[in-house]
Amino acid sequence: MNDLERQTLQVLAALLRYPDDAFAEDPLGDGEGERALDFLPPAPARVLRRFIREAGGRGGASASAALDALRADYVRTFDFDSGCGLHLAWHRYGDRPELGRALAGLNELYRDAGFVVEPGELPDYLPRMLEFVAVGPEWAGRIALEGFGGALRKVAGNVIGRHPESAYAPLLALALRLLGLADETGETGEMGQTGSAGLAALEGACAPEPQCTRRPS
Repeated sequence: MNDLERQTLQVLAALLRYPDDAFAEDPLGDGEGERALDFLPPAPARVLRRFIREAGGRGGASASAALDALRADYVRTFDFDSGCGLHLAWHRYGDRPELGRALAGLNELYRDAGFVVEPGELPDYLPRMLEFVAVGPEWAGRIALEGFGGALRKVAGNVIGRHPESAYAPLLALALRLLGLADETGETGEMGQTGSAGLAALEGACAPEPQCTRRPS
């Protein structure tokens, strides 16, 4: 993974968190806003910029209405649909005893790599894991993806298959592409559509935005 891909992954990690009041003021949590996207590759930058602009009400809705709609989207997609939840270990182990051991192993991996998890946050939370892969040593990111890449593909496939209208579907499709997990044969996720629907979600989001034309005076 090159530096630009790592930076893109960090932006994705920020945008996949719950859109709280701080998100409304600073979506990426770095004070840069959309300026942080200027140096990213054009196609991923379009996906991310469109998400930020629509979340900020620049798609026609007021800022407060747009934020309320994004929050409802997040809760409907990730909280109310257990197959789309963002805690990856549960998708692999369910409620079996192995779940606790997997979380402990992830915490140990993070510590060995010098990565600090926020208090009260489980280590398998997808935004935290994406951040870890983006900023941590390559060997550690590889171990994390070997353990939970399949669960991420399942979650992304479920979101794309069950909630194709969600603003988060293109973000997850982009995450799969960046991490080399996109399944173009369509063999994973809800209705096996990480391939066809996932690519459609990503390509639709990457479509160039229409240019404004000035009316002749």
